[in-house]
Amino acid sequence: MANGRKSIDNRGFSLLELLVGVMILAIIVAPLLHVIVTSARTAAKSREMHNATLAAQNVVETMNSMQLGEILSDISAFKKSSGAGLGGLSDIASSAGLYTYNAATDTFAEITNYNNIKPDGEIYYIGLNDVASAKSTYDAMVELNANVFQSYNDNYITTYTEMNAVFAQPMDDGATLNNPDSIAANSFANQAVIEGISLGCDIDVDKSDFIHHMVRNIDINITRSGSGANAIVAVNARYTYTASYTFAVPVLDANGVPTGATNPVTKKLGTYSCDYVVYNGSAADFTSVNFFYYPNYNHTVSNAENIVINNKNGLAFTFFLVKQNTPGYTDGVKDGIDYDALYSANLSLKEPYDILRGSNSIASVYTNMNAHLGTGEELYTHSVFRVYNGIWFSYDTSTGTLVSSDDLNRLYNVKVDLYPVDTNFIGKPTLSFDASKLE
Repeated sequence: MANGRKSIDNRGFSLLELLVGVMILAIIVAPLLHVIVTSARTAAKSREMHNATLAAQNVVETMNSMQLGEILSDISAFKKSSGAGLGGLSDIASSAGLYTYNAATDTFAEITNYNNIKPDGEIYYIGLNDVASAKSTYDAMVELNANVFQSYNDNYITTYTEMNAVFAQPMDDGATLNNPDSIAANSFANQAVIEGISLGCDIDVDKSDFIHHMVRNIDINITRSGSGANAIVAVNARYTYTASYTFAVPVLDANGVPTGATNPVTKKLGTYSCDYVVYNGSAADFTSVNFFYYPNYNHTVSNAENIVINNKNGLAFTFFLVKQNTPGYTDGVKDGIDYDALYSANLSLKEPYDILRGSNSIASVYTNMNAHLGTGEELYTHSVFRVYNGIWFSYDTSTGTLVSSDDLNRLYNVKVDLYPVDTNFIGKPTLSFDASKLE
C-alpha cells in the first residue's frame, strides 16, 4: 500500500461463518437448557413429594393421637348433624366419611348408615377431604387394617373396668350380728327352740348348729327405669335361707308318760331373707358390679347354694362374682377338711331373649369360684324371657377367672393413599404411605 498504510476490511461475517457460529452455540446451549428444564421439573416433583409426604405424615400422626372410637364417633356426629364439627380430624381435613372397598372394581363407596359404628371391626376405610400441606391439597384414603397384625391382636389382654358398683357381704362386728348367714342361723336357732318346746323336747340349740347347714340362695336383680339422661339402674341383692332341724321327740306311753325313748322328727323351719342395696344411680354411670360374698359350705349336691343374676332389662355390664375366704378357715381348710375343694354353686345368668336374640350373653360374668353352671328357670311363666346356661353356656364346671380380658384389636396397619382433590379416590394415588397405629 502507498504511504505505508494498512487497509481495514469492513465486510463483516459471511453467511457461512454465521451459520457455523449458530451451530456451535446450539451445540453448547441445548444441553444446558435440558439440564435447566430437567432440574426445574425435578425440583417441582421433589417439592410435590415433600408436600405429599408431610400431608401423609400429618394424617398418620392425627390417627395415632386419637382412639379409634373417637375417630369413628367424630365422623358419625359430623355426618348426622350439619352443625357438628370433625373433632380432632378438623385439624387436617375439611370433611370425612367412612367407606367400603370393592376389590373387583378397585373403587370406594361411602356408607349411608352412621347410626351403629363400633370400633371392633377388622378393617376401616376413612376418606378425608382437602388435606393441606404447604401449597398442595389432597384427598386422603386411610385404611386401618388389624388383620396385618392378627397374631398379635389375637392375644388376650386385660381390659380396664371401673368399680362403680361394689357390694361386700357384711361380717359380724363382735357385738352385733351383721353377716346375713349369722342372722339367718340365729333366727333358725330361735325357731328351733320354740318348735322343740311345742314338741316337748328339751333342746339346747345355738346359731352355730345352723352355720353352713342352711340352704342359701343369692338373687341379684338388675333393673332399669326411666329413659334417656334420667334413666336409673337399681341393683339389689337378696339372701334367702331355708333350714330344717331334727328333734329327739320323747316317746310317751299310753298314759302320756315319757318312756325315756325318743323318735327323730325333722321339721322344716320358716324361710329367712336379708335384702341389700348394691347400686341405685344413673344408668350412664353403670358399667360394672363387683359382688364379694362368703361361701356357704352346705355342699351336699341337693343343697348346693344357687346364685342367680337377673338381668331383667338386658343391660350390658360386667359382673365380677368374688368368693372370699371365710373367717375361721385357712385357705378354705378347717379341721383337716378342704371345704373350698368341696364347694360349688349353681350359677345362672338370666337375660331377656327378645333383646338378646343370639347365643352370647349381654352381660359379662367373671368369677373365681368353681361353679356348676345351671339352666335355672324362666323369670315369668308366660314371658319371652329365656334363661341361658351360666357364664359360658355350659353344664360343666368352670375354673373361673376374675380378670376381664379380650382379644381386642390394638395394633393396626395404617395405609394412607393421597389423590388429587375431587377425584373420588379413583385412579393411581399420588403417594402411598404406610405406618402403624397402636390403640
